[in-house]
Parts: sequence; structure tokens; C-alpha cells
Amino acid sequence: MAAQAPPAGSGRATLGPETGMVQSFAGYGPVMAVSPGQWSDGRVGDFRKPVDGMQPPPRGVTDRVIRYEGAR
Repeated sequence: MAAQAPPAGSGRATLGPETGMVQSFAGYGPVMAVSPGQWSDGRVGDFRKPVDGMQPPPRGVTDRVIRYEGAR
């Protein structure tokens, strides 16, 4: 997994791949959503919090795909 870069001008540091990272996956049919995450200060540990915070986006993508696929 590659390091994530924050938006330009955000004031946040770009962290390298050696910092702790997590991923969350969700999928339905032909679609897979991947959500990478890491602490903005580069800390390693307490990964349950960022994983829990990453759940809404893949869940939302999956819900939309299910509605779309069901409407076809």
C-alpha cells in the first residue's frame, strides 16, 4: 500500500509507507470499494479507531451498488 498524501494547503504532513496503515474492503457483484487509512500524526497502534471511521464510505458505496444492480 502506498502512502497517502493530504490535500495541498491542508497543513498536514505527507506520511511515508513506514507509518501504520489500515485498509477496509467492501464489495458487491462487480464492484469493490477499498478505503485506506492512517493516523495523521503517523502514530502506530490503536488501529480500531481508524478502521471504525472508515466503515461508512464502503458501506455507502455498497448500498448504492445494491440499489443500482437491483434496478437493472
